[in-house]
Amino acid sequence: IATGEVVEGPIDRARHTMVGWLPGAKAFYYMRHLPDEAVPDGEAHLHRRVYLHRVGSHEDSDVLIFGDGSPRGRYFFAGVSPDGRWLILTSSQGTDPRNDVWLADLTESAPEAPRLRTLQEDVDAQAMATFRAERIFVWTDRGAPRARICVVPDHDFAYEAWQTVVPEDPDAVLVDFAVLEGTQ
Repeated sequence: IATGEVVEGPIDRARHTMVGWLPGAKAFYYMRHLPDEAVPDGEAHLHRRVYLHRVGSHEDSDVLIFGDGSPRGRYFFAGVSPDGRWLILTSSQGTDPRNDVWLADLTESAPEAPRLRTLQEDVDAQAMATFRAERIFVWTDRGAPRARICVVPDHDFAYEAWQTVVPEDPDAVLVDFAVLEGTQ
């Protein structure tokens, strides 16, 4: 930042992507479109996958992490928890108001081959995971059309194990939340 010098990039076919940086800022997860020749004519912008990029390496050596074989129109988000422990992957079909969510504990698997565990899949609901104070918090409209916030045990992602900490409000819609450090 001090010199303004471009270190590398841009990465080809990586439009409108969020970036999930690993600790040390030497690698990140991101969403990238497939090459034109790999998809039907005119559909390159509809086929995406999640990759891991190592800073200083060429994009052709980026590792495919997730999404292989996904249908056209699938969107992905890849993020990393603030402490670097968790990879968060979400997937949705176009702008459907539902998504699938997977988490991988990066202390238990390599960044190039994260062992993904399902938090939510094939459910007609939305979920958004975030991490604070070594806890998994999930905003969801599953079972609560106006949304609620749950805590999920890191050893048991089953829906039955989710504990509601902020229940659905019958008079308001919960659209976002933030967990402050040091909260109980």
